[in-house]
Amino acid sequence: MRPLARRQEPSSEASSFRESAWKLYLAGMVVLTAIYILADFFGPRWLNSGPVYNVIGASTVVALIVGAKLNAAERRLPWYLFALGQACFVTGDVLAYNYQRFFGTELPSPSIADGFYLAFYPLLIAGLLLLMHERSENRDRASLIDASIITVAAAAVAWVYLMAPYAHDHTLTLPTKLISIAYPLMDVLVLGVVLRIAVGTRRREPAFALLVCGTGARKFTWQFLRCVGKLCCFRRGLSIPLTSHSRS
Repeated sequence: MRPLARRQEPSSEASSFRESAWKLYLAGMVVLTAIYILADFFGPRWLNSGPVYNVIGASTVVALIVGAKLNAAERRLPWYLFALGQACFVTGDVLAYNYQRFFGTELPSPSIADGFYLAFYPLLIAGLLLLMHERSENRDRASLIDASIITVAAAAVAWVYLMAPYAHDHTLTLPTKLISIAYPLMDVLVLGVVLRIAVGTRRREPAFALLVCGTGARKFTWQFLRCVGKLCCFRRGLSIPLTSHSRS
């Protein structure tokens, strides 16, 4: 009988590359993001532009795919879902910020960009649920209850301040109402899954911490900007729907 081929172990050079690749990428993105922000104050202006912003976002798609191929040989699907979701989000940005250039009219509300923005959420949630299942922590009822309590409280606040005003605004069309409510609703669902993973895990590798903190920071930042925008609009007596139009 022919002996089974032994699995080839990665070389030291390959292992070293895997260990340093994410650090190099992170450092490069920190520098590029800092340049993008500072260029708004000191110039040149082309560095603080839509293409540079989209390059930063699109680079994460490549990083997720490459990282999955290098480090997650047997569980790549969650990371591919993250990459696909990020690709949808970047596509939404490209369409929202260049709608007039592409279609010759002002960005409507809602628009085709909203479909890509909202597609990001179920892909992110599915990826997070798969990671949670693979960590064999989906049967921890105590952490499920803890996460549910916080999520329900957040959902109540989101409904009062972010969803109900649009649901009761008779000046908005039904599609605009649904899209405006969908954004904070999806944010609450993401929050619930992130909390479930955060309070239920017993293994806290650096990749896990970066994933949870990055997802949480992204949702917190968007909700903070949304609340600030709503406060400014209410002071001016305006009601702006939460669609791709409010992102651009």
